[in-house]
Formats: sequence, structure tokens, C-alpha cells
Amino acid sequence: MSTRKKLSATERKKEICQAAREKFLEKGFNNTTMEDVINNTSMSKGGVYYYYKNTADILYDIMKEGNEYRKGIIKNYLKENSRKNWEEKFSEMIVDKMIDNNDFMPIYVMFLQEIKKDINLKNLYDKLKYEVTNDLDKIDEEVFRENRDLFMNEFIISFINSIILGAEILGDRDVFIKNKDVLLVMLRAYIEYYKKKNNK
Repeated sequence: MSTRKKLSATERKKEICQAAREKFLEKGFNNTTMEDVINNTSMSKGGVYYYYKNTADILYDIMKEGNEYRKGIIKNYLKENSRKNWEEKFSEMIVDKMIDNNDFMPIYVMFLQEIKKDINLKNLYDKLKYEVTNDLDKIDEEVFRENRDLFMNEFIISFINSIILGAEILGDRDVFIKNKDVLLVMLRAYIEYYKKKNNK
């Protein structure tokens, strides 16, 4: 009689996502097949396909998990910094996101590099961006909903992604951490520029 523990659906999906994450980072998203992922799990082919039809579906869940991780950090930050004005909150949360060292950063950087080559991934990126913005609107109306156009501003998004890429690919995270105050000054200056330009 087998004493092997039966995994829940959540545990199975987590195993598949972890297996895929390892393969994505090893081979790149476009070079990773469902067979690669299946062979990296303890599950059967049918078992994996029951939960995910393709690697894009798996990547979507990994990125959603990363967004949930970030939302948790934002909620804690807002609870601990309720007396700060929205500009301080906004800029500090953005800088913290850029220099954070977590398990999702390598996969996010891979994702950013791949979207340039794959229209389906670009569409997935846009979908995730829209979803996270709607989620943040519900967390703090003053910081996010009232300033949605700033939060979704092309320059802000490009600035965030450029620092993340530099931190992860060039290994410059320590440089950015040491100069966190400079990043905050830069973001606050841009917020002021944006407000004047748009009569806010």
C-alpha cells in the first residue's frame, strides 16, 4: 500500500509552476516546451495538462503570484505609513519595488526580455498590467485610483523596468540600494513635473 501523500490541486499547480520557473530560467520561455515542464515534475503528462494547456498559461500564473506578493508588501507599507502624503507613499513604493530582491525578479526579467520577441507575451504583459492596476485601485484610492494616469505613465513603467533590468542583469542592485535616496528624489521630481504639466 502506497504511503505517498495525495497533493491538493493548489499543491499540484505550485509544483508545475516551480518546475516551469526552473526551466524558463534555464532555457528561456520560448525554448521551454510542455514536455520540459512535465519531465521536471513528479506528475504524469495528463496530470500536468489537466491544469495547464500550455507554457503561457503557466507563466501567467507565475506572474499573478508575483503580483500577489507585491500587493502584500504594498498593503503592509500603507498600513505602516498612513501619515505620509500620497507622493511620498507612491515614490517609496515604486523604489522599493525596483530594488527588491525576491524569487520573482529573475522570472520577471526573463518575461521583460521575451515580450519584445513574442506578441502573445506582450498581450499577457498588458493584461497583467491592467489587472494589477485594478487591484491597486481597491487597496488605496488616494495613491492609486486618483493618480492612475501617473501610475500607468509610460515613463514611470519604463523607469521601473529599466532599474529592475539593471539590478538583475548587470548586478547593480547594491548600487541602487546605496543610492535609494537619489532614486526617491528623481521620482519625486518627476511627480512634480508631471503634476505641473497636467495641471494637477
